Amino acid sequence: MNAWKIEKNDSVFTGNQKTGADFYFYAISNYKIRNIETVKEGDAEVSVVNYIDKEVNDPLEVKVAFPT
Repeated sequence: MNAWKIEKNDSVFTGNQKTGADFYFYAISNYKIRNIETVKEGDAEVSVVNYIDKEVNDPLEVKVAFPT
């Protein structure tokens, strides 16, 4: 099973993926998050993070932690 759980708050998104054992992550970006949408095609599924006030050529910084 590869079930994802992703939550957002301001410029932070956190969650986990169940792949037998849980895989957790914590990420913070330099832009506030508008929403997180799931795009699915056939069996493939990906989560897309959309940001507020981010222009196409603006640099995006994302710091990710994988707690143990």
